Amino acid sequence: MLNSLKPIKVYLVRRNLNTTNWPFKLLCRLNVGILLFFVALMTLNQFFGSPIDCGSDVGSIRKDSIESYCWVMGLYVQKGFTGIVTNKTASIGYITGPLTGERIYLRYYQWLILVYFGLAASFSFPSVLWKIWENGRVKQLCDGLDVPLFEKNWTTERRAEIVGYFVWSGIRSTHMLYALKRNLNTTNWPFKLLCRLNVGILLFFVALMTLNQFFGSPIDCGSDVGSIRKDSIESYCWVMGLYVQKGFTGIVTNKTASIGYITGPLTGERIYLRYYQWLILVYFGLAASFSFPSVLWKIWENGRVKQLCDGLDVPLFEKNWTTERRAEIVGYFVWSGIRSTHMLYALKYFICQVILFIVSIINIWFIEIIFSGFWTKYYHAVAALYPFDYDTYVEQTAKIFPRMAKCEFINYGASGSLQKLDALCLLPLNMVNEKIFTFLFFWLLLMVIVATLSLIWSCVVACSSCLRIYILKAQTHEISLGQIRRATNNGSLGDFFILHLLGKNMNPYVFKDLLIELSKYKFIKKTDEIEDC
Repeated sequence: MLNSLKPIKVYLVRRNLNTTNWPFKLLCRLNVGILLFFVALMTLNQFFGSPIDCGSDVGSIRKDSIESYCWVMGLYVQKGFTGIVTNKTASIGYITGPLTGERIYLRYYQWLILVYFGLAASFSFPSVLWKIWENGRVKQLCDGLDVPLFEKNWTTERRAEIVGYFVWSGIRSTHMLYALKRNLNTTNWPFKLLCRLNVGILLFFVALMTLNQFFGSPIDCGSDVGSIRKDSIESYCWVMGLYVQKGFTGIVTNKTASIGYITGPLTGERIYLRYYQWLILVYFGLAASFSFPSVLWKIWENGRVKQLCDGLDVPLFEKNWTTERRAEIVGYFVWSGIRSTHMLYALKYFICQVILFIVSIINIWFIEIIFSGFWTKYYHAVAALYPFDYDTYVEQTAKIFPRMAKCEFINYGASGSLQKLDALCLLPLNMVNEKIFTFLFFWLLLMVIVATLSLIWSCVVACSSCLRIYILKAQTHEISLGQIRRATNNGSLGDFFILHLLGKNMNPYVFKDLLIELSKYKFIKKTDEIEDC
């Protein structure tokens, strides 16, 4: 009867596999969709207008320059202002009376789009985590059985294979703890954290720096100066560099005569902001440096684990784990043990870990050099975060990332005489940079700690054959220490390393069977079996 439906098979649509319940979907997928819709909504300037509008030009100062200044330096209302224009308010933004009242700065306004994005990311995290842990188990078990025309797939062999998997899984309780692997795992979690996650975060910062519609142009030098156009001044200052006077905090107070220098003569030392134009390349360079060990390991690893685990990392492995396949893998291990190729394999991974540790240290030093003492200067800024002293935080971060700077524009007049003009330039990207480097202050130090501990652990494992044997024992509890010792040539580092990777990727039953077979081929003296451990 089902055969008569074959002509309309093309019209029968397969349903998407369901591995969660509706509250999970509601909290994750729907929430993320709504929040990302809000993110998109914030970009529709053609419908809702520019994020800030400061009216019209004020004298020679253009409207867009005023808007850039207010966007970067911040807006405020007087304490008690409700935002409603009534006869109780002398003007928008403050209560009637003298202007000496407390100001409430709207520090959140520029960052709301990132708040929405952060909320979306937090709600998506459980869904991503479940996808990693579930790892395609239901898809593999239901392959070909979730369609109306299932007859050719639901064979006696397939039925026996699935039943056998459930019997085996019930004995080992793998349904509670074991997740199948779709992506092969050839590194440890510190390696992934330092390479993949670091690279993703830094590339996100690169993308963030390009969002001119939210953070403004990289430089804004106010208005035209005489016959010199504003864009010409900005190009000149961008190429030739900007500076602040030594001691300038970047915050306009009664202690500063103007933006960019401390009160007094202009003979003080200038601090040029040579990093500003290149920060996007700095982020990209940091990402490239952290990705280098991962790329190098992929080249050296060359798909060895993938070839050994091909078809053996799935729940229904019986058709792939044949006598011939078992003999083939065991033969490979015997041959590799004679030639010591696994030792070189393990050494290459250790070299990648050392490189990762060196990269973490070099990046700390690199940032220190770029900002001429970043870690000592920025410590005072991050120290102000704990008591939530935002004013101190802004003042300290502005010592490295000032939001305004000066530029000396040199030009020749109509008679050929040299003219020097002082231009004040707004640096909108520094309000982003100060937040990024606050995060990187903690993150890069954490990465150094993780890289150091990972390297120490690898050295301890390399120095202790007993520890290596117990690590493999923890991966499969159903064989003895003596069998593991024989299977690894008395705890050989090279054999341990490749078997440890196979244990993380193979079906546990296949891995146990492989160790038992290897223990038959790699004998050591009986008196040396487990006494040392």
